[in-house]
Amino acid sequence: MKYFGLALMPVSCLCSSSGLLLMKSATEMRPDLPIYRNPRWLVGFFLLAVCATTVDVIVLGLLPLSVIAPFAGLTIVFSILLAASGWVTAEKEQVSRADAGAVVLVLAGVSLVSSFGPRDGTTPTLDALVKGYSSLRFALFAAVAYSAAALAVALSKRGAAPTT
Repeated sequence: MKYFGLALMPVSCLCSSSGLLLMKSATEMRPDLPIYRNPRWLVGFFLLAVCATTVDVIVLGLLPLSVIAPFAGLTIVFSILLAASGWVTAEKEQVSRADAGAVVLVLAGVSLVSSFGPRDGTTPTLDALVKGYSSLRFALFAAVAYSAAALAVALSKRGAAPTT
């Protein structure tokens, strides 16, 4: 059942991103039409509120939340790809290098969590958590993660326009 849940997660993410993009494009294409009369908006709402939610409920019963949570990043990936393709939106949106890099990072993260995530339903003990967090491997991981975050912030501030 674990593999069935893993297969359903991208379906939920695709429904969410398609629904959000349909709702967005519906208001851009026909701003004069109330949303409750706009078929594009209604289909988007159905995909987001009914399909994605139903699949999420099923998946929550099959997989631990620690495996499910990283898949939320796939919604962003699907949104970027669908917006760039123009299949759902009125016109194609440009994808920057930063967007492409972010997509690669999200896909790598989801793949890593799926591959190395929890294998059974047992909950670690407090002693096991303390041992894990005080290990050299975790210290190295934390150092790399915090350094990467600091570098990303520094680079984003350097490229940002000055505010007055």
